[in-house]
Amino acid sequence: MRGWAFYDDQQGVACGDTLACRMVRGPAGAPAGEGSAELVTTLASDGKALTLADFAGTRLNQITELRYSTYRQTADRGNNLAIALQLNADYDLDDQSAGYQGRLVFEPYQGLGGNVPDTTWQSWDARAGRWWGTRATVTANGVARTNPCVQATPCSWTDLLASFPNLGVHRTYGAMILKAGSGWVGFRGNVDRLTIAVAGIATTFDFELTAPPVGFRLRIVADDGVVFDQPLPRDSVFVPGSVVTFALSPAPGHGTLVTVLDDTLTGGTGTIVMDREHVLYAETEAPITPSPAVVDLGQRVRALNYSSTPHQALAAFMTWYTAQASAMGEELLAAQLDTARFLSMDPVADAAAIDAFNAAVNGTEFIYDGYGPDVWYMKPEWYGYEP
Repeated sequence: MRGWAFYDDQQGVACGDTLACRMVRGPAGAPAGEGSAELVTTLASDGKALTLADFAGTRLNQITELRYSTYRQTADRGNNLAIALQLNADYDLDDQSAGYQGRLVFEPYQGLGGNVPDTTWQSWDARAGRWWGTRATVTANGVARTNPCVQATPCSWTDLLASFPNLGVHRTYGAMILKAGSGWVGFRGNVDRLTIAVAGIATTFDFELTAPPVGFRLRIVADDGVVFDQPLPRDSVFVPGSVVTFALSPAPGHGTLVTVLDDTLTGGTGTIVMDREHVLYAETEAPITPSPAVVDLGQRVRALNYSSTPHQALAAFMTWYTAQASAMGEELLAAQLDTARFLSMDPVADAAAIDAFNAAVNGTEFIYDGYGPDVWYMKPEWYGYEP
């Protein structure tokens, strides 16, 4: 159920009638999977709902998508009835009023009267529809005021926010509700594929009688310099029960690995049974000792920083630095380009790396890193030197 629960909205208790509140297969053509949630009201006094205690404190102006689909099995002479989308409202999340303030209600027929036929799946963009509040008087900015958006005068999403800029889901009573009833005699209908996006991040709920196989995600996060000695791409999805073997190794120039898997496992190798989302985090514990060449580089940079004749010192440094490229190869390149810290690489002469190094040195900007926490940036033209 993923937090959803069936609810008898008139009695204020869980819905125990498994014929009126249930998950079913179908109706055919369900927009997600093969099933849906079904709600039934027999009497005018009935109100059955499917509720999710979530999204508390979410502002309406943060909700960027709000869609769902409905199906009515029973006939309705006016072709109006469809399961409504509701939320427990707070008309000003910034004020101190913490009491219950009723609900905001979206019903598909509002603005589309007579266009909700039976035995047909239809999808609704609730943000594009009309909304009304169940309370005629609400509190905003600590002051009671008349609610202009009631059932007789429903408002657009834009008008709601114009009237109540801080409107949102109640912080204490926060809930999203899918409801049938209160005056709906002999109604049977279904709801499926509810999508709620907050700040562009969407969650879609697919209501099913039985849970389909769900893919679980292995998210791999690495600190600088760590390479993965395993065949899995990052952010992979696996079916339940999959056993994933992983192995991590330090990149050249880095020391011992520290690996944390969901705060339960340390080490560079292991296996994971995919029964939920896992995060594999790897970081280097310490860099290895710099080579003498890199130490020499650091000393020269420090001398340059404190030189009393920076123009001549920079010219001499650039001449020395360029001359070392072919001899030191990738090691010098790493020292030049890593502005966070000095880490020696395997001293393998790499023609492409040397070319990249020379291109950087001979560019219009020269960037180097002092052997320590300070990062220095110098433009050669500051000293009248053109490399």
